[in-house]
Parts: sequence; C-alpha cells; structure tokens
Amino acid sequence: MDEIVEKVPFYFPDASLQCEFVEDDLCVNVLTVMSVDEARKALDRFDKEWWLNRSVDSPICVCLDFVCV
Repeated sequence: MDEIVEKVPFYFPDASLQCEFVEDDLCVNVLTVMSVDEARKALDRFDKEWWLNRSVDSPICVCLDFVCV
C-alpha cells in the first residue's frame, strides 16, 4: 500500500486516493481531474511501467475514477 501512495503522484500529480473494501479486496481509487484521455494514458503508463508486475500477487485492486470540476 505504501508503494502505491508513493507511485500514484508520479502518474497522476493532482490525484487523491480513496480506499475501500469490496468484498475481501482492498480497492484504491485514484480520483483525478485530468481529462479522460490524459487519465487513460497515465493509467496505461502506470500499469505497464509499475503496477502489472506487482498486481499478480497483490490483494489490492487499483481503480481510476474521473472527477469533473
């Protein structure tokens, strides 16, 4: 969990994180005001460069939510 808190700002500088339990999984929601296109690109980079290698054995789920302001 600490690693996610450290890595997310690199990909989503404006993001805030929200954690919740869904059934038996801890979900980390990334709340951002980035445009949908920018956020999807950032999520792709986050996945390819960092998360996918770690998520296989992780009980944590990372979700991306778009917040309109």
